Amino acid sequence: YYAHVIKIPSSGRAVFSFGKVIHATLEKFFLLVKERSSASQGDLFGAKKTGVQKAPVTEKELLALYEQLWVEDWFFNEAEKKKYFDRGRAMLKEFYASLKGAIPVPALLEQPFTLKLGEVSFKGVIDRVDEIRLEGDPAWKLIDYKTGKPPKEGKLAFGDKEQLLIYQLAAKEVFGKKVAALVLYFLNTQQQFEFLGTDKELEKIRSLIVDTVQKIKNSDFAPTPGFWCQSCDYRFICPAAQR
Repeated sequence: YYAHVIKIPSSGRAVFSFGKVIHATLEKFFLLVKERSSASQGDLFGAKKTGVQKAPVTEKELLALYEQLWVEDWFFNEAEKKKYFDRGRAMLKEFYASLKGAIPVPALLEQPFTLKLGEVSFKGVIDRVDEIRLEGDPAWKLIDYKTGKPPKEGKLAFGDKEQLLIYQLAAKEVFGKKVAALVLYFLNTQQQFEFLGTDKELEKIRSLIVDTVQKIKNSDFAPTPGFWCQSCDYRFICPAAQR
């Protein structure tokens, strides 16, 4: 209610700022990979190819991009800022090492979409799309980066899959593409969880979006105070907040 109905501005948060920097760094990195690979791998008709390219961008260049894109905002103090910066640098070094010199060339990066579900329009952006072969035909592999912690049990629940299931719907219904795989890539541990949404899961996510929008429209925004009040941007003006 405070954020979206009466639109009271909120402060930024270090964790969100950090996540945006990491995503922006990887986007610029792969744009550079695409640029250099297309210059060396174009066919006779000038078509761009995707696949794997041997180290067209160095680790040093990746880390330089990170430093250029680093944002100083929303940190409590210098110690917290240094902790986040060092964590991001280590994360990116591990990511680069995991490629082992064979860097994939994405088909698309930060691809926006608008998905129509009945009267509901849902907008999103897919981090990365790789084009691979599925039973001899071109298909998409959709990859989403996460800077948080992977599931404790090492198994994805439906809630972990929701974002990528939406992307799978968008790939099929907006872009008319087959989807070969969905990948949640946890940069903290370099763990990749690969899966593909079933018809049942896709119908469930479709219903969830429509139902959630309807609940927002019908909501009376009654407060539900709890321990989460301590991290809420509006705790000092909300009369129901636990302090």
